[in-house]
Amino acid sequence: MMGVVLRVAVAATCLGCGRLSFDQLGASGSGDPDANTPTVDAAIPNGANVAFVSSTMIEPGMIGGTAAADALCAQLASAAGLPGTSYAAWLSSTTSDVIDRLGTARGWVRPDGLAVADLTTDLGSSSYYSLNVDEHVTHLASPIVITASSAAGRVDLGSGAYGTCADFTNVNDTLPVASGGAGATGGGCFGGFGTGCAQAEHLYCLGIDHSQAVGVVAAQGRSAFVSQGTWQPGGGLASADAFCQAEAAGAGLSGTFRALLATTSASAASRFGLGGLPWVRRDGLRLARTPDELMAGNLDASLSTSASGAPTAAGAVWTGYSASTKVGTDVGDATCNDWTSKMTSQQGGVGSPATAGPSVFGLSSGACNTTYSLYCLQQ
Repeated sequence: MMGVVLRVAVAATCLGCGRLSFDQLGASGSGDPDANTPTVDAAIPNGANVAFVSSTMIEPGMIGGTAAADALCAQLASAAGLPGTSYAAWLSSTTSDVIDRLGTARGWVRPDGLAVADLTTDLGSSSYYSLNVDEHVTHLASPIVITASSAAGRVDLGSGAYGTCADFTNVNDTLPVASGGAGATGGGCFGGFGTGCAQAEHLYCLGIDHSQAVGVVAAQGRSAFVSQGTWQPGGGLASADAFCQAEAAGAGLSGTFRALLATTSASAASRFGLGGLPWVRRDGLRLARTPDELMAGNLDASLSTSASGAPTAAGAVWTGYSASTKVGTDVGDATCNDWTSKMTSQQGGVGSPATAGPSVFGLSSGACNTTYSLYCLQQ
């Protein structure tokens, strides 16, 4: 019997905007986000496969093999009332590559209907929504996911640095298993971590019943982007806001834009109206169900596109906080003296635009004489 660690999952609902096969203003066209809040099944387009991160955590050495992992995924999907009968865990062994178990399947959406990939080569693409919710549509905070696979769906032994825990039957194997981070973009979804054979983590689960193309429907809301240029502290919030406004104007965007920065007396969230429409990337992906959820770090997509809608090359973004609801005075947070200092001896908090998890706001810190990008949000 597989040894599992269960994580309590709380069902969540989702706005209509950005969902496949649904009018993003709601069935009534009213623009009320609650007017088109579906059941889990109602949000999933006919002919689409469902993909999710398992709410169940399991030790790699206790999985019992790839077939057992596939069965666990199917069991979780059935218990959550998800459509489809055949599921594959994104997990490879020395005798079974996951890409072969997917067969001709294509077209995956999350349990809330948001598209995560059309083809297997789209998995991990920043052009789709992040695969960071479980079968109950619960956002998981930066979960580590066991893959033992490359982005191509082949077993990843990392030139001898990784193993498969004796094809997932031995908790005492000394080599870790290649693992990724749900919510990351690109290769970080599949690798970059090493999970010990006795360390319980999650699985990616993908339905394989259908082969039908899916795409992303543009959502409606306020614009948000990562600055293409980099900004250096020294001029205070006014300088940062002007920097964002200039990039917005350069891309032909109207309205007022501000930098998502905290100070020692005010949180970043307090600088924006949280009662309006959600924020949307310039390529049409909704960042979160509501403004509050974005500020809490519960993102549906990474904030990783520029004002033009192109993917950003930015590796770090000034934030000044570990969470947008906090002022920049907590341990680990810093604001370069409310963004007026360029001193190398002072620090400012930075986040990562390459994730839809908490590190989007709180990744690390940088010296105040450094230049980083900014998150720019429409008021």
